[in-house]
Amino acid sequence: MPREHPVTVSPEEVRRTLGDLESQRSQQRRSYQRPSPLIRVPHDEILRVLHDIDRQRAKERSRHPEQPIPETTPRRASALHSTPNAAKTLPYKTHAAASDCITETT
Repeated sequence: MPREHPVTVSPEEVRRTLGDLESQRSQQRRSYQRPSPLIRVPHDEILRVLHDIDRQRAKERSRHPEQPIPETTPRRASALHSTPNAAKTLPYKTHAAASDCITETT
């Protein structure tokens, strides 16, 4: 087995490298943001807030009926089509309903 030759590094190079590493470490410590603590919220309060949000949206819709408010949950593709040919004009692919994929075996 061959002997490894020792590498000579100047003490100044070691000091500079250690200084660079220490500054990187301190910068990372400063930029680290601790995650916010978890807060327990009672179920009733969550339901109350959701009810208030729904009521506010209903008020907004009644004030501005001509402006449709975008929904936060996507609709199923089958609910969007008014006619069978309307699905062909959409720019995105639609998926078959789960009931279309089920086959009976006897």
